[in-house]
Amino acid sequence: MQIYLVGGAIRDRLLGLPAPFERDWVVVGSTPEEMQSKGFIKVGKSFPVYIDPNTSEEFALARTEKKSGHGYHGFNFNADPEISLEDDLMRRDLTINAIAEDENGNLIDPFNGIEDLNNRILRHVSDAFRDDPLRVLRIARFMAKLSSYGFIVADDTKGLINDIVSSGELDYLVPERIWLETEKALNTDSFCLYFDTLNEFNALEHIYPSLYYAHEENYSLNYKFIDFFKGSEVLPEMRLASIFCALDDTVQIDIIKNFDRIQNEFRFPNS
Repeated sequence: MQIYLVGGAIRDRLLGLPAPFERDWVVVGSTPEEMQSKGFIKVGKSFPVYIDPNTSEEFALARTEKKSGHGYHGFNFNADPEISLEDDLMRRDLTINAIAEDENGNLIDPFNGIEDLNNRILRHVSDAFRDDPLRVLRIARFMAKLSSYGFIVADDTKGLINDIVSSGELDYLVPERIWLETEKALNTDSFCLYFDTLNEFNALEHIYPSLYYAHEENYSLNYKFIDFFKGSEVLPEMRLASIFCALDDTVQIDIIKNFDRIQNEFRFPNS
């Protein structure tokens, strides 16, 4: 059994973002039986993901995936002990998220993610990127999260995004999963860039059609409240509210009258 730190914690540390980092781990050469014998607790019904009860951190068996249906969960996976670290990294969305670190602090970067970090490029790892429609939202979220670094989306990655949008796969994403990505974007100061990027990809009308059609002619909203809602102390609920304030002020739409329909799309949490 070999355990590697992977993904966002390495990306954010290399960019110089402040700690703490959310750490995820991948386990190579193990089995579900071995993980459970060591006290790890399985979570979820599908993916071989386990929680360390002492740290609450996630440990996932190295796996490969193959698309078998629609949406985020339409995959078959193989988590045999023979799956290598590189096999697992290849299934990830972006090169900057496909960097691993071993127990000695050595970085493993088979897809040149560090180079893309330095060049500020969001680039897919493989053409399998198009198999998961949620990755369109993730790209938009990273544009918001990393806006101060000036990241751009690679042209060939934009091509795969266009493939996803035109395939209709976005329509199979469940509102609750969409909201998780949206909420993460709302926790960034540049949250408006998340929605603008989705619109640039022609994805907003599939994700949040009420928001898209409310400002169809010129979607780029006048976020007049954006400076007021910057800062770590601002709740994501308030940032989302500012979008509807901007809509109510700039377009001919009765937000209150249409709120039930909008709520069904967004699936707002109670807060």
